[in-house]
Amino acid sequence: MRRNKGFTAARIQRDTTRGPFAVIARLPPAARTDSAEMLPNGAMLNRSSGRGYLCELRGCLSRQACWLLSGWGMTPTRLLAAAFLLAFAQLAAAQTPPKEPPPLWDAQVGASFVGTSGNSDTASTGADFSVHRRGMVWLIDSTATAVRTNSNDVTTAARYLGMLRGQRKLTKIIGLSAGEKLERDRFSGIDLRSILDGGLSWALVSMPAWTLDGVTAIAWNHESRTIGPDVNAPVGVFQLLSRIPFNGAGDTTQRFTYYPDFKTSSAYRTEAEITAQAAMAAHLALKIGYLVRFANDPVPGFKKTDITTTASVVLRWKAATPAP
Repeated sequence: MRRNKGFTAARIQRDTTRGPFAVIARLPPAARTDSAEMLPNGAMLNRSSGRGYLCELRGCLSRQACWLLSGWGMTPTRLLAAAFLLAFAQLAAAQTPPKEPPPLWDAQVGASFVGTSGNSDTASTGADFSVHRRGMVWLIDSTATAVRTNSNDVTTAARYLGMLRGQRKLTKIIGLSAGEKLERDRFSGIDLRSILDGGLSWALVSMPAWTLDGVTAIAWNHESRTIGPDVNAPVGVFQLLSRIPFNGAGDTTQRFTYYPDFKTSSAYRTEAEITAQAAMAAHLALKIGYLVRFANDPVPGFKKTDITTTASVVLRWKAATPAP
């Protein structure tokens, strides 16, 4: 504290290369005019009119600190509390990196293989592919998976799945959604299943630590079965998809889909899937998945429940350009 020409000034300074600082000075009523002063370290002092105070911060001076220093009496307790607030605000800003915008597009390819020979001769292969494009108007998602198992040159399991979905936002929560899903699983009695749907998408939760999206749609289901006649029926698609990131190193997703049959109420189907993916390098990741499919009215002679467990190595790419 020092006296100079009838006014009292108190100064708190810190090197600007290490973080923000503040300068506060109390002026007599006669000196309450708007003006500015440049300090040697580059800070600009802005003199506030009406209360007779100088208060400037280069960086992230919290409003609480300004409030503590805005009274007529600047006590050591207030100055110390303001200094702590400034230091805490700077530390919080340093520890919270800015959220990276999503890329214009991203793609990944996964593959897995398990084989045995000798007393047993088996081979199990799996592959998955996904692409996401975030345009100005439409968000396009496409996925494809394949699982095949052979034992002694005899195929014992084979399942192929492809999906394409487009979404357009109407508001922050509601959007339009349309999709096509194709499935082939002869070991479940399905030679080909096609589901074409259209409806609404819902952004139910949108937080950095968790997102939850939904789809409600009306669809047309066509099934070519290995046994019996084909099936054509109107169905619904009600889906919830949750995603939880792992500090930028990976994520886990949880999906539940319900397909009510509007023609035969007992022929409903459900799917529940959980995946976890962890990055091993910039373009390399490890992915595991667990899928449960249930058909309440399956093809005659086949079971109601099918379970698929996968583990694969994934190659990833993404655009350097952020989404619009």
